[in-house]
Amino acid sequence: MKDKCLIFLLFFWSINSATVVAQDTINPKFPNIVIKTDVLMPTIGILNKPPYMLSLTAEKLFNNKHSIQITGIYAWVNKESRKYTTTQVIPEYKFYLLSKSQYNKFYTGIYLKITKYHDTHITNNHIGPLSWDNKTRYIDYTCGFGGIIGYQIYYKKRIALDFLVGIGGRKYIKRNIIEGTIENPDYKKIDLDGRLAINMGYKF
Repeated sequence: MKDKCLIFLLFFWSINSATVVAQDTINPKFPNIVIKTDVLMPTIGILNKPPYMLSLTAEKLFNNKHSIQITGIYAWVNKESRKYTTTQVIPEYKFYLLSKSQYNKFYTGIYLKITKYHDTHITNNHIGPLSWDNKTRYIDYTCGFGGIIGYQIYYKKRIALDFLVGIGGRKYIKRNIIEGTIENPDYKKIDLDGRLAINMGYKF
């Protein structure tokens, strides 16, 4: 009888322990999702005044070494002579290099950056007693792409800190001239493009 009770208690303890561990590592509503924001962007905006920048990133982890994340970035300047907004959507694939560290430490990957840039530029002109304003307003669409490397760690398994840097190319896709005159960019040219982030967030 004592042996049966002991076996029952061990079985109950094993099931209970497994349940606690599972609850501690995986949230059934949001399994292995990390929500982050780039702390570097508002800091740069405050130090340099405009442009002011904000970001939000969601990372989905899967198969122990892989993840897909998508970042949204919004930047803006609102001055009398210059007003513009920049909206970016950046999908990324990350591959974690260390097999013993689940979604942790060094990783590499690729990124795609889709940008919409809306610019309104007012120039004041003077000739003798005459003065007038020239207003240029246009919208640019660009596409960037390249490779990334990074390092992500967790504090108490939940608080994420992610250092990311990337380099690649950028190409103009389209320019809509709304007002004024401005030359169209070279659509065949590929400019240098980069990616830099210091993300902090929480793993669900």
